[in-house]
Amino acid sequence: MSQGGPTSWRQALNNELQRPGVNKAVEYRCTADGPLHQQLWTAIAYIDGEEYGIGERLLSKDGAKEQAAKSAYLRYMKPH
Repeated sequence: MSQGGPTSWRQALNNELQRPGVNKAVEYRCTADGPLHQQLWTAIAYIDGEEYGIGERLLSKDGAKEQAAKSAYLRYMKPH
């Protein structure tokens, strides 16, 4: 990550959700579209069953999950 962000958005999100008194679960659902040599991966991050973030990455399921985690983390951390 750059710009002073966490090393891993997935780890940062998981750590936040596992804090004492929070104890929420994150789940990622991933799909791929296109030919094998040029698949576009889409990942959706759900927190306790609610959609919180979406990420897309060409040729990288992990990259799509990382983008979804970043989106979910930033949304989750917004003041309500």
